[in-house]
Amino acid sequence: MTMAHSSIEVSDLPSLNSFHINTTPEWKRTLLSKASVFRDCVKTNNFADVYYFSILVPPKTNNRKAFYSSSTDDTLPDDVKYEMKSLGEATLTKGKEAADDFKTTTAQLKVENAGREKWREKVQATGQTAKDKFNEAVDNWVDKTIVAIEELPEDQREAAADFWGLVSNGVMAALGEVFKFFQMIVQAVIDWVVDMWEKVKEFFSTIGDAINTGINWIRGLF
Repeated sequence: MTMAHSSIEVSDLPSLNSFHINTTPEWKRTLLSKASVFRDCVKTNNFADVYYFSILVPPKTNNRKAFYSSSTDDTLPDDVKYEMKSLGEATLTKGKEAADDFKTTTAQLKVENAGREKWREKVQATGQTAKDKFNEAVDNWVDKTIVAIEELPEDQREAAADFWGLVSNGVMAALGEVFKFFQMIVQAVIDWVVDMWEKVKEFFSTIGDAINTGINWIRGLF
């Protein structure tokens, strides 16, 4: 029995150009993945994923003992750590600005002695605006971080991305608290609870504390 042989022309084979090789460095893929989680957290008001991500994606730098040490032989220069901390702090400052805008809106409603429907309409709209500002702040933060890390010597980039990851955990923990109380403010207005204004003031005070705690935590990092 004669077997038929099919011939394959060279032209039938896929060219090397048809294969896409991902040349994005691992530190950048990890950073972008984490940033995507952050955006989802803001979108859904569910910040639990931040903590899961932090556990599942540990630092990649090889010299971890030196990286986590506060001694002078740290693998990451102080000026690089300072820049990563400054970028994180700037993001929280943007969060504070959004919270202040929200607070101003509620104070104006109080002065106007606005009715329930106006309170609900204004608070929900302002809450969405704050969320949009947070998303923009996170995008700017990530973009500036990538540019800053890419300007570093290659042997420092992984450690810098790891340090950004550490800073980002504190930033998002603070923002998680902010969004939790944003939601509580909106819900208090929707439910038109007794002593609503007092509760709103209390929630804004807690939001300010959360942001200040986050900023102080970042400043205290080695």
